[in-house]
Amino acid sequence: MRASVLVALAFVIVCAFADGNAIANAAQSMVDQYPYSWGGGNDYGATYGMQMEISPYCDDTGVVGFDCSGLAKYSVYQGSGNSIYHHAQTQYDDCDNYVDINDLQPGDLVFYGYDSSSIFHVTIYVGNNEIVEAPGHYPDCSGMPMRQTALRSTNLIGQGCRYW
Repeated sequence: MRASVLVALAFVIVCAFADGNAIANAAQSMVDQYPYSWGGGNDYGATYGMQMEISPYCDDTGVVGFDCSGLAKYSVYQGSGNSIYHHAQTQYDDCDNYVDINDLQPGDLVFYGYDSSSIFHVTIYVGNNEIVEAPGHYPDCSGMPMRQTALRSTNLIGQGCRYW
């Protein structure tokens, strides 16, 4: 009984001192490791994707990789132990700690969309005005590798989310 209490206490202490660098590091560890796969990724890593039922038609059921929200889900869980939903809009909506886009820190999620109710992409901020992302599936669905790139301003939502 005593050992389990110590393990639980250690987990609480680690979480209390967690910062976003672990989330950013988890995302960066996937750069060039896996291709984009629509519906792919979970808390533990890359998974087979799904078949898209809407246009453009994609069938990533045979492709192991991540989509954008799957990469965010993986990175947040690996870096903080916090399991988030696998959908960019829901990741934005479920946020309890929005941060201004000018106050981003490594590990914050950065969202793209037409407005805050039409999010279509999520990335992980890693510092120095750079993000890690599972690039979009257009034009050919799977195949594009995870990448680190400059933060873009086109369709950028004005606040990110800090899940740590």
